Amino acid sequence: MAEADKVVAQVEEFIEQAPLPLKNSNWGEDYTFPNLSELSSAELSTLLSNLAGWSGYAIRLMMKVGIAKDIMEDTLSAKIAKNTVTIMIKYPKATKDFVLGKILTEDIEAIELKTKLISKNAELEALRRLTSLYELQLNAVSREVSRRSLDIKQGF
Repeated sequence: MAEADKVVAQVEEFIEQAPLPLKNSNWGEDYTFPNLSELSSAELSTLLSNLAGWSGYAIRLMMKVGIAKDIMEDTLSAKIAKNTVTIMIKYPKATKDFVLGKILTEDIEAIELKTKLISKNAELEALRRLTSLYELQLNAVSREVSRRSLDIKQGF
C-alpha cells in the first residue's frame, strides 16, 4: 500500500504545479437556488461566480480522487495478478471468484486497497453529481444573463 500512496503523492505534486481553482470562502455552505428573474444584475453575477468557483473546485477534487482511485485500482490488480499464480498452484481448479475471495480475505494490503477503493468510488460519484448540479445551475444563470442582454438589445 505504501507504494500506491507514494505514487499518488507524486502525481498530486505534479498536478499542483498547474494553476488550479482554490476552495471558495463559501464552499460547503448550503444555499437556496433563487428565482433568477428576481435577482439584480449584481446578484446574478455573484451567483454565476460562486457556481463557477464551486464547479471548478469540485472538478479539482474529482481529478485528485480519480487519480488516487486509478492508482489504487492498478496496484490492486497487480497484487491480485501476483497472488493468483500462488493460489492457482495450490488450487488448480479454482475459479476466478474463489481466487479473488481468497486474496481479499488473506492479504491485508489487498483488503485495505479494496476498502479504500470502495470509498474513492463513492467520493468520485458524489463529486460527479455535484459537478453536474453546478453545471445545470450555471447553464440556467447563463440563459438568464443572455435573456436580459437580448431584452436590452430589443429595447424591453
